[in-house]
Amino acid sequence: MKIQTLDTYTEEQYCKVFSIQPYDSEMTLKEIHRHSFYQILILKKGRMRHFIDFDWKTADAPCISVLYPNQIHMLELSKDAETDLILFNNSVYCSDILNGELRDYNIDLKKRLNFLTGFSEEDWKVITALSEHLKFLCSDGSLIKKEQVKLFIQALLLKLIDFAPLAYPIQELDRDLKYYQKFIDAIGKDFVAQKKVQDYSKELKVSTKKLSLVCKKYSGHTPLELIHERLSLELKRMIVEDGLMLKEIARKLDFSSQPALNKFIERQFGSTPQRWKESLEESMSQRMVDK
Repeated sequence: MKIQTLDTYTEEQYCKVFSIQPYDSEMTLKEIHRHSFYQILILKKGRMRHFIDFDWKTADAPCISVLYPNQIHMLELSKDAETDLILFNNSVYCSDILNGELRDYNIDLKKRLNFLTGFSEEDWKVITALSEHLKFLCSDGSLIKKEQVKLFIQALLLKLIDFAPLAYPIQELDRDLKYYQKFIDAIGKDFVAQKKVQDYSKELKVSTKKLSLVCKKYSGHTPLELIHERLSLELKRMIVEDGLMLKEIARKLDFSSQPALNKFIERQFGSTPQRWKESLEESMSQRMVDK
């Protein structure tokens, strides 16, 4: 099975720099897809179900969902839903500050921002005020207003980052946190070639015991669980997006053989590889039929 929509990075809705617009149930795409840009969806009224990287999240307003480029998703909104949708590219995202003085806030940030609920009345007033002012600024195409829009989007993001729950108390950046950040970065780059904790331990020049303690401290998971989590997501993407056979996936993910991949799937998902693959494909196909 190959879902063609996943190969479409919304060329017809290309986000050159930024935009903000109202959004309702009639405007949602009816199949899973992905974008090449960031988006912030602010649910002001109604109910939202959001399918993000193979996981459903559901909540009533007020609720906010921040999506990063290339995340697989599908959105369902109730008929009475009222939302604001903010789109922007990497030039607007506040990466410099998050890789600098606010680096200790940059832990598992994508997961923490994907779905936010439980806002206080005061927090929601600030967020909606920023959203309304963004709409006002976007109505003027002048260069000075465009620069203001970028700053206000960054202000909104920082407000959401400050609100997003952390698995550990914020403190001065320490060596343990640096190890964890380097490990997560390394997984993102090397999970195909390196599947053993020892590989990363050697690369980071830290003992496996120390790496395990650090990962448990900041994520609640072992290093191997984090590696397998990244591999599992890539497996699902290859099946749903590319329609690859398990033999092809084993080669692309650099498993020693298809039986080695089969064993990984059996351990990770508690099912035979073919049954797991068919179940995933059927689940995605059923979503298309239901829509």
